Amino acid sequence: LRVGMKEKKLSHKFIAFFGLVLVQGAHVLFFRLSQSGGKYEYNTASAIAVTEAIKLGMSGGLWWRDSERIAPPTTLFFTYTILAFAYAVNNQLAMYLLTNMGTGMLSLGKSMAPMLTALVMWSLFEDERFVQLQGICFILLTMGLICLFAPDQKTGVVAPLAMGWLILSVFVSAITSVINCRVLQRGACSLHMQNMLLYSQGFIFNLALYMSGLNATGMSMEHQGFFDGYDNFFVVWVLISQSFMGLVISAVYKYGDAIV
Repeated sequence: LRVGMKEKKLSHKFIAFFGLVLVQGAHVLFFRLSQSGGKYEYNTASAIAVTEAIKLGMSGGLWWRDSERIAPPTTLFFTYTILAFAYAVNNQLAMYLLTNMGTGMLSLGKSMAPMLTALVMWSLFEDERFVQLQGICFILLTMGLICLFAPDQKTGVVAPLAMGWLILSVFVSAITSVINCRVLQRGACSLHMQNMLLYSQGFIFNLALYMSGLNATGMSMEHQGFFDGYDNFFVVWVLISQSFMGLVISAVYKYGDAIV
């Protein structure tokens, strides 16, 4: 019985992992293709707000079909408030970075996240243990990325400012991944209810970023309409990929771990 449960858990982890790789790769590509002349013709905060609304609707539908009706505790609500704010800011930072470096460089830079995630897990939780081989893999990955991003003496690979923002973005991703993973695995309420808490507040924060102009586009509601630029074919795919990626990541955190 234990073997069967273990195999089922591994099966869930592999499905969630490969689903995440597929959706995340397409997601970054669509964001890059949605640019025009290296700039966004649509408001990036409004786009994320729309995807948060879509994910909220999908999660609400799944919650309605679920039999579990446990109300979330107050502490869980405020935990997701912090996570929603961090995700909203980090999404805009990632979009800004896509206008300052190539899609491949950003994706490779994000590969630092597993190492930082492992360090955060080791430092915050005593029950997290990793085998020696995993530690060796983290070191090799880090050394490879250092060589890749080392500036060329003539031109440089990535601008220093962009590199600094990239490191900050990866660090925020590591922190939020660990916290979200822990919260989901504790299971204070259903997965769908927890997603609803995150996406509802994420919608509010992204709407605020759109209205204030604090976004990768740099325009507020006074200078750009909410749906301006949505006639771009790739913007639609940005919305679709972003929506599915959020749900897939939640499944990875629930059935796998933050490092996966």
